[in-house]
Amino acid sequence: MKKRLKSFLLSLILGSTIGAYADGHSLIGFEAKYHKANEVVSLYNSSSAASGLRLGAINDEYRILFMYDFIQDSEEQGSTLTLSQYLLTANFDVFIPLPNDYIKPFIGAVMGQGSYTLKRVGQTISEETGWVYGGEVGVLYTKNRIFNIDLFARYITGLNRVKDYIQAGIGVDYKF
Repeated sequence: MKKRLKSFLLSLILGSTIGAYADGHSLIGFEAKYHKANEVVSLYNSSSAASGLRLGAINDEYRILFMYDFIQDSEEQGSTLTLSQYLLTANFDVFIPLPNDYIKPFIGAVMGQGSYTLKRVGQTISEETGWVYGGEVGVLYTKNRIFNIDLFARYITGLNRVKDYIQAGIGVDYKF
């Protein structure tokens, strides 16, 4: 059942991307954010600055983003622990209409694949790859037809050994 639901949601997102592209613009972007991974194997909490690349489509009603994040964090706890993480996600954001065309609040869903590897001095302590899902809220500012800027907060969960990911940041997109 879970596999069917994930396949359905992925098909919905891909189909929506084609629709957004037909009535809107393609976009490529970058985001800078605060990223926190909570309770990685109950051994480690990671928080760091992170960045991500995004590619997608946008129209007046919604936005679809395909995103890639890679985060590496180290912390001294008796010996060095290193946490490497990646998130490859599809985000579907719906804009909440306002009288002002330049500011667009949004709410969205996130689904994709996440992975982490926790190492101590080169030896793998724990690793996992699996499906992740979550939600996001934010505000998009679009003054011209070329660039978008957005502020967002994102919550992602789904891996067995990582309780959740929390992200907050700013994104900049170039529309073409």
